[in-house]
Amino acid sequence: AGFGSNVPLDIGYINLGGRYRYEGLIDELATYDKALSTVEILSFYNNGLTGDGYCVTDSVAPAIVSTPVTDASVGQPYTYNVDATGFPPPTYELTTFPAGMVIDSISGVIDWTPAAAGGAPVTVEAKNSEGTDSQSFVITVTELPLCMPGMVSYWKLDETSGSTYTDYYDGHDGQASVSAPSPSGDGIVRTSQDFNGTSDRITVADHPMFDWAYNSSFTVEVWAKFTNVASRNKVMIGRDDGGGGHPHWWLGAVQSTGVANFNLVDTNGIGAGISG
Repeated sequence: AGFGSNVPLDIGYINLGGRYRYEGLIDELATYDKALSTVEILSFYNNGLTGDGYCVTDSVAPAIVSTPVTDASVGQPYTYNVDATGFPPPTYELTTFPAGMVIDSISGVIDWTPAAAGGAPVTVEAKNSEGTDSQSFVITVTELPLCMPGMVSYWKLDETSGSTYTDYYDGHDGQASVSAPSPSGDGIVRTSQDFNGTSDRITVADHPMFDWAYNSSFTVEVWAKFTNVASRNKVMIGRDDGGGGHPHWWLGAVQSTGVANFNLVDTNGIGAGISG
């Protein structure tokens, strides 16, 4: 499998019966044998605004463009990926940091596991031959709340920006890789997330903790406020192994009625549904 071929590469159209032709301007078209990072894309975009191409000839001093992560919990891994523009590509260094915190000098990824609650001052620098930029911030470290025994995950959904949704209990963070929901102040506890019903979704990576045995007990709890149940069942959380196959389960609202519903099908295709 792959995308190997012996046909030419088309620019301005694709050779499918002559029907798929582009209308408009094209400039500075390039391909790469890697996925560009967010920082690299931003750097090329800024170069274009000043009339420069992708292959930079002038050195540029670093500028840190990422927003620091300022919340952490005792005993839980903390990560912040520092991003900076500049040419030559900058290296990264911590100049003020708590015990145990480290940074990857090439990628800018900071890792740390807080040992105690409190404020942790941090200063990080990005350097190249043209200069240095620094960013200072304080991480607020709090004790984990006392939770009910047996909890597996707890997504507070308090995020006001970004595409990562923290699991405050056991690190099963979610990602909005397609379209992120919008933060809303209309939540039961602080912020909630408003899903648009068409493209918004959060995905949590597979983990054995989410694999229930046939005789397992489990609970899923959530506060929800439906906006529209006119079409299709409205799924708040669920898991499906292969386009509606099995195993398959979801918690949500029934189409049209808005009645709460839980639907479950095991690996043998045996299932049950509960509404009410």
